[in-house]
Amino acid sequence: MAQVDSRLQPLFAAMNAAGYDWIVSEILDVIRQGRSKIAIESDLENVRAKIDQQDEAPESISEEIDVTEMLGGDDQIDLVVGLIKARFDSLAPMLNESKERLGIISARSEAHSSEPKLVFQIDGENRFVTPHAIAELSENVEKLNNGVSDWAKSVRTIIGDVQ
Repeated sequence: MAQVDSRLQPLFAAMNAAGYDWIVSEILDVIRQGRSKIAIESDLENVRAKIDQQDEAPESISEEIDVTEMLGGDDQIDLVVGLIKARFDSLAPMLNESKERLGIISARSEAHSSEPKLVFQIDGENRFVTPHAIAELSENVEKLNNGVSDWAKSVRTIIGDVQ
């Protein structure tokens, strides 16, 4: 299990405070699991050589080959930036798609009286998904992506505790 670089802690604290604990949890899971690596031919040759050199039956050799690589500090920063961008970049397109599909379902329904409205209730307040709201979301996601990229650049100047 990989150790989490301490440079990530202030970002995680800010994200948890803002209610984004779900993505912090996802990031921590990925860091702890490590990155899958593809077995290269030399790895396979080493396993074959071990099998050939064994006096025991081949069944006694572990079939499991470690195909995970623990992430170092800068790799963890890259992972955080990539995951945040991937999750938030998809929000506006997913809302648009949901709105379009609801419109299609409503149009097929005999009981429809008007275009359906997509509404989220956040902290007791109804928030309607409108083209303006989606455009505003896209702008905010762009600001978030820029902020995360700036954060990544700034923490790379600090030496982390996971190398």
